[in-house]
Amino acid sequence: MSRRAEIWSGLFAKKHPCLRASMLPKRYGWGVHFNGEGRIALYAMESPEYDHYAAGGEPGVKLLDAMRSKRG
Repeated sequence: MSRRAEIWSGLFAKKHPCLRASMLPKRYGWGVHFNGEGRIALYAMESPEYDHYAAGGEPGVKLLDAMRSKRG
């Protein structure tokens, strides 16, 4: 296994809050999409891509809410 692959497998072995904890999805409603290659895309709530993913139009995509700011 190459060093890059070893680092990436270690990095993605556990879940990270990353952009789910930012103000973009929490306050402003942006959608964050992570693909299998480790690439990230941001989608505005008004965009057709956001509607596509939010409606479950992509098989295998798991929808997660943005992270809370405070404990409930």
